[in-house]
Amino acid sequence: MRRLLALLLMLVPLPALAVMDKPAELAPYIKAEKPYGDGSYRWMLLTAYEAALWSDAPHWSMDSTFALSLKYNMHFTSERIVSRSMDEMNQISPLSEAQKKDYSAQLAGVMPSVEKGDVITALRLPGKGAVFFYNGKRTGQITDIAFADRFFGIWLSEKTSAPDLRTALLPSN
Repeated sequence: MRRLLALLLMLVPLPALAVMDKPAELAPYIKAEKPYGDGSYRWMLLTAYEAALWSDAPHWSMDSTFALSLKYNMHFTSERIVSRSMDEMNQISPLSEAQKKDYSAQLAGVMPSVEKGDVITALRLPGKGAVFFYNGKRTGQITDIAFADRFFGIWLSEKTSAPDLRTALLPSN
């Protein structure tokens, strides 16, 4: 019976997600009016968040200015976001215990808890790290370049645990 129910749920079409509006905080950095790519992250048939990658570059690169916006469809605590981010970063490239402690503390300082409809945008500035925004308000900057590369790798690395989302975010790469 469970298998039948699961099969039926898989056959139910999911509504198409609307393209996310460009976050106003990106205007000084990125001129594109449409995302480079967008998609959603699903967990157990639920959409946890919608994602949009913003870039002016004709071909995305970690060496160009870009931003990733996540519009959440459910509640997550800051602690849960930090913990999950650390797990994902460690999966892509193992972290030392010192890095885990340092990166967790830095991320906790810029990553708030979220509710349905909240948007977190992370802006990658080559050579300067990452700037974080919550619902349009700057929450901080992490200047550690290695951290920024690992953080954005959660979604954009070839080793991501969400390859379908990566493909949606990087359609022309």
